[in-house]
This record gives sequence, C-alpha cells and structure tokens, in this order.
Amino acid sequence: MASSSSSEGEGRRAWVPLASQPEFAGVTPLPQDDGPSPVVAIAYRDDFRETMDYFRSLYSSRELSPRSLLLTSLAISFNAANYTVWHFRRQVLEALDADLTEELKFTEGVAKVNAKNYQLW
Repeated sequence: MASSSSSEGEGRRAWVPLASQPEFAGVTPLPQDDGPSPVVAIAYRDDFRETMDYFRSLYSSRELSPRSLLLTSLAISFNAANYTVWHFRRQVLEALDADLTEELKFTEGVAKVNAKNYQLW
C-alpha cells in the first residue's frame, strides 16, 4: 500500500505504484493537460504525479467508491490544501454513507499537521 502520511514528504513509507495495487486495477490514469507548449512544466515527484493522475481519472468519471476514498486520502497526504480533493472526498463519503466518526479522526490527524489548512473547515 502507498503511504498514508499526512505531512508532505515526512514519514512516508516506500512508494508502491498505484498501477501495481489491485485496488486500482482497471483505472486508466488521466495525465495533467498542460497544453501543447507549457511555458514552465512543473517537475512533480513521480508518486505525486501518479496519485493525481489516478485522482483525475476517478474524479472525471464521478466514481464514488471505497477506492476513491482511499485515493483522496493519498492525495491529501501529498497536498492537504487541494480543495477539489476535499470536495470530492465529501461527495464520496456521502455516497457511501460512511462512518463520519472515522472521517473526523482522519480530518483531526490532518489538522494536527496542517493547522492553518482552511480546506478542512
């Protein structure tokens, strides 16, 4: 399983590519579209890029599933200020009728590391 650390870069376990994880079988990653001639391409880390490519795929297909919930946890571990990920996570939680007690624990953990993260509110 990939890292689920809630801080960017700190305490991460070795990355296991999502492509090799059975939970994500059948998902076709959707790469970021920077247009035909990006002026300055951002050099994302491979694990971040892969996570966001998979996120874009599930988000664009509106897949409200347990693996989408797992993927939002991974995406938040890389960038807890991504409001699109938080919004999608909320939609997934509502669709799954998930245990919000567990979600509160997750959110509290993120808040402890990112106290000024207003996307949590």
